Amino acid sequence: MWLYEEDGRKAAINALRQKIQVQGKENENETTQAH
Repeated sequence: MWLYEEDGRKAAINALRQKIQVQGKENENETTQAH
């Protein structure tokens, strides 16, 4: 069971990284204005 959870965690982390990279490129102007 813990192996499945570990794989799920890695998949979630990879998905989050990709999501953050995409959002970071799209929201670059917004984040600079926010700061």
